[in-house]
Amino acid sequence: MNSRSGLGLRFVRLLLIAALCSAALFGVLYHVGDGIIDSLAINEDFQARCIEARVESLQAYVDSNRIAATDADALLEWCENQPVVLMEIYRNGKLVFNSSYLETEELYGRDIGVNLYDWYSYYTIDFVDGEANLLIFSDEAYQLKTWAIIVEIVVAVVVFLGIFLKGVGEVATYICDLSSDVRMLEGGDFDHVITVRGDDELAVLAQGLDSMRSAFLEQRNAEALSLQANQSLITGLSHDLRTPLTKLMLYTEILRSGKYQNEEQMREYLVRIDEKAGQIKQLSDDILHFSLAVGEEVGMKPELVALREVFFDTLSELVEYLSQKGCRFDCALAWPDDRIFVCKPFVRRLFDNLASNIDKYADRSKPVRIGLRHKDDRIGLAFENAVDVRLDGQESTQVGLANVEYMMGRMGGSCQVERADGIFTTVLWFRREPATRGT
Repeated sequence: MNSRSGLGLRFVRLLLIAALCSAALFGVLYHVGDGIIDSLAINEDFQARCIEARVESLQAYVDSNRIAATDADALLEWCENQPVVLMEIYRNGKLVFNSSYLETEELYGRDIGVNLYDWYSYYTIDFVDGEANLLIFSDEAYQLKTWAIIVEIVVAVVVFLGIFLKGVGEVATYICDLSSDVRMLEGGDFDHVITVRGDDELAVLAQGLDSMRSAFLEQRNAEALSLQANQSLITGLSHDLRTPLTKLMLYTEILRSGKYQNEEQMREYLVRIDEKAGQIKQLSDDILHFSLAVGEEVGMKPELVALREVFFDTLSELVEYLSQKGCRFDCALAWPDDRIFVCKPFVRRLFDNLASNIDKYADRSKPVRIGLRHKDDRIGLAFENAVDVRLDGQESTQVGLANVEYMMGRMGGSCQVERADGIFTTVLWFRREPATRGT
């Protein structure tokens, strides 16, 4: 946060801006108002109307209070309520009242004679004790300027408060926006972005809230993806239990019905039963492990193994198992000396999934072809089988192929699936050991 952008300094700047704007406005209004009032003050018609208004006011005051021309106290009281008035009253050519002379009552006894000049305007006032001549001066500009200054000060203060309160209102509005954003977060809407404005303490707070929201959302999404992956893995492992279990049941059925050829073959079936039981136990242990440890993956890394060592025994078992199911095979395999990257526990599961698919969907009247393919730094093991037309269009869960793709991906390989002209082809592409150049 910029140290010059804190809320405290923001309010100080706001006060200064409001003060400068209101002072500038007061100066403009004062200058304009003073000019207008000065132009009125030199206007003779305006002055005459104001004097006549004062004379009418005095006559009404005299009539309502039955005042005599010599009643100095009452006349002084009226003068005190008027704006800057100088007033003199004459009777029979003698001064009987002067508003600027405090000892007015002595004027009448002194019998002070005066001359009435033609260039002054004299007005006749009917007092209780008779008529008298009135000479009056009134500074209307002074009163107007006083009122104008009051109005100008009020306008400047209103502008000052308006600017300051507008700035404070923006801060208050932002606080309300943040409060609304927080309520949305409390309601569980973590996709709602926190409003960030400015670079003061509130903006830092908003950024912190939005960072917390983003981190929580990422964590929640990661947990959801982890849980989904975990469930998919458990589903795949559960699916993989079916094939070794089916093989186990097949071998036990052969032994129970006595369809083996000799004692050696019987012992071989017993060994396979033991292997399948161990495989089933391992898969069930994996299911339990992944159901308790959400998001963990199988802790294994691909290792380099000779191609024949990886596939020969497992592939022989697949062929024998599917032959028992009525499948025929056309194998074109010549094992090169290459080594490939594999995770050994995955190999048996790969073949179990492929065997399950072939058993379910292969046309028994046509042979299943197995062969090797080569591409750059990869070696592919291909399985081709005709699709049973009776099962064509039947919906599949695709769990088996999903398991195969997952395991091939874990080993750095890939699974290629093709279907054309009633032939279903699955190619397992494995990474080959890089060739070593001679010196």
